[in-house]
Amino acid sequence: SLTYLHAGSNWLTADSGPGLRSVFDSHTSLTQIDLSWSFAADGVPEWSQPLTKLTGLTELDLSHNRDCLPAERMRILCNALTPCTGLTSLHVSMGGLGDDGVLILSEFLSTRNPKMVPLVDFGCTDKGSRALVETLGSVKLALAKGDIGMTSEVMQVWTKKLRSNPKNGLMGVNFGEFPDLNDAANASVFDLAELPSLKDFTVTIMDFSRPQVHQHISSLRFSPSLTRVSMVSCRLQAEGAKALAHALSEVRGLTSLELSSNYIGLEGCEALEPVLLVNTSLQALMMHYNNVGDEGMLCLGRALRNCSKLEKIGLSFNHVHRGVLVVVEILQNSPSMKALSLQGNPLGTIGVHLLINCGDLISKLHSLDLSLSGMSPFIAMRIAQRWGGNISMIV
Repeated sequence: SLTYLHAGSNWLTADSGPGLRSVFDSHTSLTQIDLSWSFAADGVPEWSQPLTKLTGLTELDLSHNRDCLPAERMRILCNALTPCTGLTSLHVSMGGLGDDGVLILSEFLSTRNPKMVPLVDFGCTDKGSRALVETLGSVKLALAKGDIGMTSEVMQVWTKKLRSNPKNGLMGVNFGEFPDLNDAANASVFDLAELPSLKDFTVTIMDFSRPQVHQHISSLRFSPSLTRVSMVSCRLQAEGAKALAHALSEVRGLTSLELSSNYIGLEGCEALEPVLLVNTSLQALMMHYNNVGDEGMLCLGRALRNCSKLEKIGLSFNHVHRGVLVVVEILQNSPSMKALSLQGNPLGTIGVHLLINCGDLISKLHSLDLSLSGMSPFIAMRIAQRWGGNISMIV
């Protein structure tokens, strides 16, 4: 009755093939198999055949099997998975598929409706990436710089094709590390946020600081179905935050907003205040490195007043001093709060003392980071003695 096998992070080379074949032969009830970081893909010709009996298989993870899934092994694997009609998650990233392997994968995916196919380090070019675009439906995409020939031109092709298919059920996109895209390509990424089925929109280390990009974002209306938006290290600054707030004006169900390392400042916080006010389902707000300051904290305090489901808030390195009083108010209004980070803010001994006086509120946390906040050694020792045994704490 085994349903889950996690054998990842082991040195499962081709020699492990007979052992894996025996396991799969004996446990046809398996629904999830994790062989990531294992080199197990070396033995695909040996152990893949029994997969045809695992008709209930929903997830297979062969990611980080470095260069172990060239085209010929990818074909063997896809043939073995053909009877697994319920497969919703297939991870073969960083397997060295190349264009031929990606074409085989595309053909396989065209016959089913997977929910998650990260596209990281496939080693293919424009040819392979275009083939994938033609076949992917309700899939969460994870893309990273250079992995699939993602030049500015190809990025625009991707976003145009994904938007032009009326049957597309794209649920999430995750674009990571594309610092070299031109303005048009940067802007085109945001077109995907209008897709009606999209729930997760993540971009990392892109340059959205240019006026042309801000103007494009402001002309969009992000899908009301969005529940998670993450833009980390994207050079948004105040103008970008204003454009983003305008684009999010019809979203009401956000559960997570992550805008760390964008230096949006007070103006950016003021722009986001109306967005946060209407998204009362928010559970996580990450705003590290944003020059929020005490005035910005007042904006966030007002915006989060009705977010009673808030579980996690990150405010590291934001020049918060007197704003710690607002943090106390947020804690009081958030009975589900589990994690709070105020690292690198000049709270001083008095500010930290105000915070720890909320003893009952602090004791409910799972993690608390007050490091580099300017407290005295005595206060740091007192905190560690009182809560160190129950909370993951950095002081």
